Amino acid sequence: MNRTVTIDDNSQVLLPDEIREALDLQPGDELLVELDGMKVVLRPKPTAWARRLAACTKRCGKTWMPPSTFVRRGNLGNSVKRGSNGQRMGSRE
Repeated sequence: MNRTVTIDDNSQVLLPDEIREALDLQPGDELLVELDGMKVVLRPKPTAWARRLAACTKRCGKTWMPPSTFVRRGNLGNSVKRGSNGQRMGSRE
C-alpha cells in the first residue's frame, strides 16, 4: 500500500486513514522512525507486553494480530491489570 503524504510547516505528516486502520494505530501510539538507505520507514513501536504477547502467540501457533487489537477485544480476560480507578493499566480509555 503506497500513498503520498506532505510534510507540513511543523515537519509533521498525516498518516492516511486506511494505513492507520490497517495497523490499528490510535492517537498517542508511538512509531519508530528508521532511515533505510533513501527510505524513511515508520512502524509501530512495540511495548514490552506486546513483544511478550507476540512471542507467546508465535509459540502457540495461533493466528497473529496486533497486540493492541488482541487486548481491545478482551482476549486477556481477567488477567488485565487495572489501576485504582478501574481502568486498564496502560489504557487510553
